[in-house]
Amino acid sequence: MDDRTLHQLITETARKLWQEAGRPDGNDQAHWYEAMRQVSRMTTLPLVTSPPGHEQPEGPLSGSGENTGKLS
Repeated sequence: MDDRTLHQLITETARKLWQEAGRPDGNDQAHWYEAMRQVSRMTTLPLVTSPPGHEQPEGPLSGSGENTGKLS
């Protein structure tokens, strides 16, 4: 699945979640990240995309640093 298709799937899922929640204002990031979680389960792809207009947080989950996924 290419990035454009993945982004579209997350967008559609987030919109559905927003509509099901009654279209509230101010919860766009919560809906986006929940959509990412759901899409990740469906596709088994690692997701590194951010909601439109929001930057990726810095840290091991954003691809920076040397997180090997192993516990010390």
